Amino acid sequence: WLAAAAADPRVLLLRYEDMIADLAGCVARLSAHLGLGYSDAELGKLLPRMTFAWMKEHEAAFAPTSVAWVDKADGFSFVRRGKVGGGKEDLTAAQREAIERACWCADDCYSAVIGKEHTLAGLSP
Repeated sequence: WLAAAAADPRVLLLRYEDMIADLAGCVARLSAHLGLGYSDAELGKLLPRMTFAWMKEHEAAFAPTSVAWVDKADGFSFVRRGKVGGGKEDLTAAQREAIERACWCADDCYSAVIGKEHTLAGLSP
């Protein structure tokens, strides 16, 4: 699915790692892809509000609103650490494996059929 998406001009692939390494370049690519026509000066004014530091400072603005968020007093933050690879630290090996099984098939294609055995339900944190 990734190769097909990359070949489709309607799709813009951006990786978190790329955004961390070159936020300005990624935002410029997004602006061009969407046909927004922002100038470099306009993008320069927008970029500070797109950083992890700004998001962390304004965390309440990013809290989920479509579901009831339950504070379990465990220190969890919706806006976590803003670093590449954090999921490897936050998830167990079993949880990471379940995500891989749920999202990928042997032919490197997206699996639209996710069986119960591929969900995170029932796995220990």
